Amino acid sequence: MCNGIKFSLLLLVVLQFGCASVTEKKTPQGKQYNSSTVSFSDSFSAGLSDYNAWTERQSKAHLVSALAHFERAYSLYPDNVRLQYYYYRSLLALGLLNGGAQLIKIETTFARLNPSLYPELVAPAYLEFLLAQQDKVDPSVLFSLLRKAMQQNPYSAMNWNAMAQVMSKEKSYDMAIAAAAVANHMQPNTAEYLYQLGDNLNLKAEQNSCVYEEKSLISQSARYLAKAASLQPENYGFKQYAAIQYLRLGILPLSQQLSKQAFQQAHSYWNALTYAESAILLDNLEEAKEVIELIEHEYSKELALRLTLMVAILEQDTQTLAEAHQQLDDIGAIKQLDIFSAAMLDMAFEHTAENAIVKNELSGQNDMVRYLYMPTKLRQKNLMEAATTTCNLTDIHFLMALTAFQKQEYEKAIKHLRLVKELKNTRQTSFHWAHVLWQKSEIQQQLDAFEQLKVKAQQGDNAAQSQLAAKYLQGFLITPDKEKALHFAQLAANQNNTDAMVLVYELTGSKNQQLLKTAAEHKNARAMYLLSASLQGDPSAMFRLIKSSAELDYPPAMAKLANLYFQGEIVERDLQQAYNWYYSAAQLGHSEAAFRVGKMAFEGVGTEENFEVGLKYIYQAAHALNAQAQEFLGMFYHFMISDVDYREAAFWYMHAAAQGLPLALNNLGDLYENGQGVAQDYQKAHELYQSALKQGSKMANLSLAMLYVKGLGVKQNQQVALEYLQAGAKEGHASSQLELAKWYAHGRVVKQSAINALAWLHIAKSNTDLLEYDKTLFEKFQQSVSKQQLEKQITLLQSWLSKQS
Repeated sequence: MCNGIKFSLLLLVVLQFGCASVTEKKTPQGKQYNSSTVSFSDSFSAGLSDYNAWTERQSKAHLVSALAHFERAYSLYPDNVRLQYYYYRSLLALGLLNGGAQLIKIETTFARLNPSLYPELVAPAYLEFLLAQQDKVDPSVLFSLLRKAMQQNPYSAMNWNAMAQVMSKEKSYDMAIAAAAVANHMQPNTAEYLYQLGDNLNLKAEQNSCVYEEKSLISQSARYLAKAASLQPENYGFKQYAAIQYLRLGILPLSQQLSKQAFQQAHSYWNALTYAESAILLDNLEEAKEVIELIEHEYSKELALRLTLMVAILEQDTQTLAEAHQQLDDIGAIKQLDIFSAAMLDMAFEHTAENAIVKNELSGQNDMVRYLYMPTKLRQKNLMEAATTTCNLTDIHFLMALTAFQKQEYEKAIKHLRLVKELKNTRQTSFHWAHVLWQKSEIQQQLDAFEQLKVKAQQGDNAAQSQLAAKYLQGFLITPDKEKALHFAQLAANQNNTDAMVLVYELTGSKNQQLLKTAAEHKNARAMYLLSASLQGDPSAMFRLIKSSAELDYPPAMAKLANLYFQGEIVERDLQQAYNWYYSAAQLGHSEAAFRVGKMAFEGVGTEENFEVGLKYIYQAAHALNAQAQEFLGMFYHFMISDVDYREAAFWYMHAAAQGLPLALNNLGDLYENGQGVAQDYQKAHELYQSALKQGSKMANLSLAMLYVKGLGVKQNQQVALEYLQAGAKEGHASSQLELAKWYAHGRVVKQSAINALAWLHIAKSNTDLLEYDKTLFEKFQQSVSKQQLEKQITLLQSWLSKQS
């Protein structure tokens, strides 16, 4: 820094001839001359000598002397191009040191320059720009001065680079990138310009909350920064910046190489961190530990301890892990841990729910914490639906991998770890921990076993072929591939492997029905269950197959058998048997069976009434994405408890409605209409009622009728309201029939009619005994209508209903 002006900015004006200090000590003056006797050659040579002395010693006296010599030579030969170059540069440099003095002279001299010098020199307005920048003037003034400089000299790369800097400060990154690109085009292979372009590409990328979604910008940025580093190898900052970008791109060896070089040149927080992260991801743990030690002493003990946790788990060093954990606790940093580090520590130390860091130390509750508490399909679905970026997905897939690992579902863990690796969000903490989890012996053993399975399958082992086919279909350990699944399944089926026969049937359809029959004959549980679906015309045979499959503990068959006992259509109804089979299937993870068990326990059907047990299984089913269970919970919180919880009701209705259940759609619409548990929104209510109607809800007709009669969220239209209400009545919906009776009683929408009011009331009551209504409303009509008249009208309406239904 010279006179408060950034060196990089001065460099743009004077390149390598430095800047002198105004308060420097006196140095010998340059040669004096006699204006009448000194030639052009002598003047120019003397000026050049002083000019070079100035660049070497940064002596203002030499610059003043040089300018005097150049002025004498200029007065003799103003058109000499070489002289113009040095004379103008001297004027600029002195003008900069003197705060813009002799600006008019500078402008006049610039106007007489040979145009061939324009690419090498800056315009007078650029000097004004630098001085204004020093004075921290308004950005609009800087922009105006740069525009003026460009008009004076459109061929100067320095103008464009400065424009890039101004636009960058204003966060106009597209313009900054464009200006920097022009500067690079005009003057290629200039480290400062390459850095400017790389920096602004990165700044634009970082406008995205998930920078990894801007891989193209990051890749371009890395390329320019690396080139700048190669041109100025002594500048460790360029290497450091490029290393970060290559780490973001997942080009780990290059990132480690550059960060290591920068680290060896000069330690900084960023090159140390980048070096440590890349070393960990490349499993160069000894190097990582050396850098982590420096980070602890020079930058951040907390960061060093967090990195140490990763290395300790990778090395299975329980002592270092325990020490790092204790030190984090000692400095009060446990509460500041991210959820991923906390969850990994809980797993490493086998913490119970009572002493888990995630539960007891992390501030606040969010969906990720709740998922770790109870990693259900519903919470997994909610997390996935809330994910808006690949950064979110990286975090979520890591948590899913971790919970699967803890449940010893290693193949599922590998699936999610593979997805994390494919996303390549390499500087995210969750990505780092995914790398650590990937190295766990249980995961590596599973991967080794899979490779051995492939070898056995290639060698003709039919069990291995069948298993490999299933894994290609499942897609946990490897990318799903139906063609390969079918290939190995056919190989195994040809060797009479019944599981493979079932797979071939499922992959090819009914044309391989015989395979399914053969597998069923060999008592393959899945084959028997699938074959039963083709025996609708032979209920006894269908029942026998389902029962045989259920007795082999095949959950879908167990649930189906329970259904048959519950319905009592092709076998004598036996509610206790139904409950027992539902219960057994629920224990094996069948969500529909869990709902049935819960509902039967809740209602005391086939077993003792037990609300607590019933709700436990209904919750289990709802979290396993069973729509009926979700709808039931919505009804429970909406209607079945005294302390109504509209918000919870809306939550469950939303999930059931998303799966198209008509009652849930209608009831959620009701909550939106009344602003209960959700923000009131008549249009949303109308949309939900329409959706419910399309899904077969009879109640939706009544709901829509009431919206149109009141004009809520739609234009009031009594005729449309009546049509909806009549449609509900025609479908036998008692509440719609009762509402129609009320309309006739009040003369609302329709002409008041005592006989129609009473007739519709009678029809509604005949459809259900649960109607609640104001009896006094109809009592006043009883005497005005005879029994015979009423019976006749009821008959007429019932006839109309039978024709319309």
